[in-house]
Amino acid sequence: MKDKLLRAIKGRGFSVSDLVFKMNREYKVKIATRTFYKKLNDFDRFRLPEIQAITLILGLDVKEAEDIFFPEVVA
Repeated sequence: MKDKLLRAIKGRGFSVSDLVFKMNREYKVKIATRTFYKKLNDFDRFRLPEIQAITLILGLDVKEAEDIFFPEVVA
């Protein structure tokens, strides 16, 4: 997840700090940059409101969001 999400962030001209700022300010999703990095490094999971805000801010389509946040295929 880390590489895909970082690529999406950088590819859309954001830094992690920019993204976290927008999440807090515009989407009212309270998260600290440090906490974001912990989740990015798989020490914790992103919650649904966080995933929704990231998806909207970065303009991810459904496939991109699924590939980043839900990479396991369930049979």
